[in-house]
Amino acid sequence: MIVQASTSWLSRFSRIWNSLRVEQHGHYSAQRLIDLQKYSNIINTVELLVIILATPLPCLLTVILADVTPLNSPEAGTNSNIVFWLRSCLIIGLYTMSFVVQFREMLPTLPMSRERSFGITVFVSSGVILFAYSMSLVIGFPVPFLMVVGAPLWMILILGSFAISWKNLICGDSAVQTQIVNGLKMFMVQMSMIAIYPFYIYIFTSLSSVGQALFSLVLLIIKLAIKNGISLYIPSNIDMQPEIVVFNVDIFNALFVSFSMQTSTSKLTVIVIVVVDLLRMASSLREVKLLVHELKKLEKQINSLKPLVQDGINLTRKQRNPLSRACSIIARRSFATTNFDMRLLSAKQGPRLQVKPLHFLFRSKQVLPRKSFNHHSKYHSMGAKTQETRVPETLNADSKRWKSSRTDPQPKFVFLERQYARKVLNLLHLTEFTILIEYIEVIVPVVYSIYVVAMSYLPNRVYYAQLAYMDVESTLSNVLLYSFLEFLSLILLTTFLRKTMEYSPTHQLAFVLRTQWKMVQSTLVLWVVYVVQSSLVHFGTLKMPQLLHYVDLRLIQRS
Repeated sequence: MIVQASTSWLSRFSRIWNSLRVEQHGHYSAQRLIDLQKYSNIINTVELLVIILATPLPCLLTVILADVTPLNSPEAGTNSNIVFWLRSCLIIGLYTMSFVVQFREMLPTLPMSRERSFGITVFVSSGVILFAYSMSLVIGFPVPFLMVVGAPLWMILILGSFAISWKNLICGDSAVQTQIVNGLKMFMVQMSMIAIYPFYIYIFTSLSSVGQALFSLVLLIIKLAIKNGISLYIPSNIDMQPEIVVFNVDIFNALFVSFSMQTSTSKLTVIVIVVVDLLRMASSLREVKLLVHELKKLEKQINSLKPLVQDGINLTRKQRNPLSRACSIIARRSFATTNFDMRLLSAKQGPRLQVKPLHFLFRSKQVLPRKSFNHHSKYHSMGAKTQETRVPETLNADSKRWKSSRTDPQPKFVFLERQYARKVLNLLHLTEFTILIEYIEVIVPVVYSIYVVAMSYLPNRVYYAQLAYMDVESTLSNVLLYSFLEFLSLILLTTFLRKTMEYSPTHQLAFVLRTQWKMVQSTLVLWVVYVVQSSLVHFGTLKMPQLLHYVDLRLIQRS
């Protein structure tokens, strides 16, 4: 009884855990698969390395150049800090442009010219800076929590600008209204990170070494919650889901992990965070392995039927990896008949590894027609693997079609090929998520470490609380250790995927960074600059008691 209860509890926990992991709830479109295959065939090693290594450079240069010009002390007053106000205008303009670019990429059907994007950026940035400057004249300089105080006005101005730009479309099309509302909801979830993570750091820095190690597990809960919140409202373009989620949540999370490492008093926190990350990666690799195993079983069934059908083609040795097979299937099935249109390979009734949270996908160990599934699932419900397959309606129709004519292998062959293509689309979505997460967890600590070293030679370091009295070697030891361990996990991941899928995941990584560079760069620059600048003393980033005392003194002086 105890063993059965523990097995049932673990099984239930596993299902809930998998349902909350957004990387397991999606698929590639058929067109994206074809584009990836073409890109992989033309890219060379030099170009691949340049793309992967050069991607973090814009955000690194931006965050360093922002502090090249010396700032005056906050005690000098608001009118003596013209340099601060000028750079603040540029930084807020950068934030605004980043969000405008994200909206343009997420909602490509809505008109947003470059001129209008630039106009919105200038309007919003000017309005926020004028408001902040007015607050500094009334309250005093620096304004306590200036970024937090200015955020509501910034949101009102940018959302109002969007509403004015798209008012005609909003009024006349309910589908567009739904897209915009979902985009705004996702935007609100993104903005919640600005409040949640600083509060986490405030608690983290006040704990003991053991307390910090245990409290670091809260990061996992925060990340899961925000990822699911963003995924819930991502527009209909499922191909953008990995980039939107990873280059928002995981960048922000990696930056604050770097902050936590910098302020941590022991190596125990590093160990806990790395172990949790390895467990997450192991879960993804297990899912990859299961999918590849299913693909191999489908391959055997397809190969056994190939001599009996007319349209089975022989792939060369170089074309026998899952991507090439799936591309071949899509190319043939998309034009064969109207019943096997390419759209069915990527529509809602297509890939079904993705499910909404708490609607679980269970997988069988055999590819069976629908009538066989009940018996098969009962048989396996007594084992450790209590998973069954929910077959899409289109698959049920296909299954009935080829079962009704057992003497003709053609319908069954088509059914198996379509199922094979769907699983490849699922697999690529999962591997893209996994490789992007590992890539971010390597480059963000490296970017932060280079920034800290550069700041040690710049005069503005005295205005950053975490940099003013730092010793570079001791400050970066934990951060660099964390980055090195993540780099090893990235090497392990790429080796495993290359061997398992017979395809290089670095090609997939370069494909994302190159083809969706606007979304990648806008989010990368946005969050790196925001997190670093948020600790500047001129933005009122003091501890709460000091701020309240500071405001009281200013108000007394004014009266």
